[in-house]
Amino acid sequence: MASNGKIPIVGFLEGLEGPDSGFDHEVIEAAGAQVACFDAKSEKERIELARNFKVLVVGSAPITQALLAELGNCVGIVRCGIGVDCVDIETATELGICVAQVPGFCVPEVAETTWSLILALWRRLIDIHFLVQRGGWRSPILEPIRRLETSVVGIVGLGQIGRAVALRGKGFGVKMLGFDPLVSEEDMRGVGVEKVVLDFLLAQSDIVTLHVPLSNKTRHLVNDEFISGMKKGAYLINTSRGGLIKEDALIRGLRSGHLSGTGLDVLEVEPPAGGHPLLGMDNVIVTPHYANYSRTSMSEMRYKISLQSAQLIKGELPLHLVNSSVVRSPRFRLAT
Repeated sequence: MASNGKIPIVGFLEGLEGPDSGFDHEVIEAAGAQVACFDAKSEKERIELARNFKVLVVGSAPITQALLAELGNCVGIVRCGIGVDCVDIETATELGICVAQVPGFCVPEVAETTWSLILALWRRLIDIHFLVQRGGWRSPILEPIRRLETSVVGIVGLGQIGRAVALRGKGFGVKMLGFDPLVSEEDMRGVGVEKVVLDFLLAQSDIVTLHVPLSNKTRHLVNDEFISGMKKGAYLINTSRGGLIKEDALIRGLRSGHLSGTGLDVLEVEPPAGGHPLLGMDNVIVTPHYANYSRTSMSEMRYKISLQSAQLIKGELPLHLVNSSVVRSPRFRLAT
């Protein structure tokens, strides 16, 4: 039982990650609830804690079938971010539990990080930095560096973030190819992208950047076949989800020289184990899943998490409902 006589009916199963994370407590309290935050280390702990909550807010903790089966009081789950791959959507829907997300809160930040990685690799900023740090100045390390506007950038996935990447690419004057079966040729053309099939994109692009959600269909999208189809000497960028890339295949592509380098804001397992091969490679830049971060984006996420939690508490559908078919479930919990 929480203080002030309020039941902690909004739960966050992972510790807050900074001063700009968390909730707008006034929004939650206005709905008659109180927040309780726990850093659960195992599924057993998550199950024990989650039983108390009417609304469950989750970062990256896996919300499995076993956990969902124990959520007798839960009417909804709110994911802190865009992706919902950590939630068993099918089981949640069967049980009548709403699943919500926070789309669009970090589109500029991820697009900017994508281009930061592209530019750092293309202009060899890391190599040049260490050259100067070691006392060097100009040297053969500067070769070969091509003019960026002579390159072709392939964008895999033209949702909000993919389109934001494309709009920034127009400013650099690069040619852009796009692959996304769900986006029309006209819509791609509107952001300066030529719609093509994936094989053509891979064969023609000097830089390939990934902007698709992680699902059963896209897991390990980047495998040996994908990499072998890429243009020799190309760069691969991933600011989406680590599971899109089969890391063993990526390492082989880098070591063989088929790929010139890669920029990754995400990995399959985060944080990576010590001695991870990608962390020791000179042609790899890894950042700690921070592409979504700015003070503005975190403030927006905090408000949208709180707003949707409050909506669920009051028996309303959340603003960004993922599993819309849940309303037709005979076990739909908001109707009870």
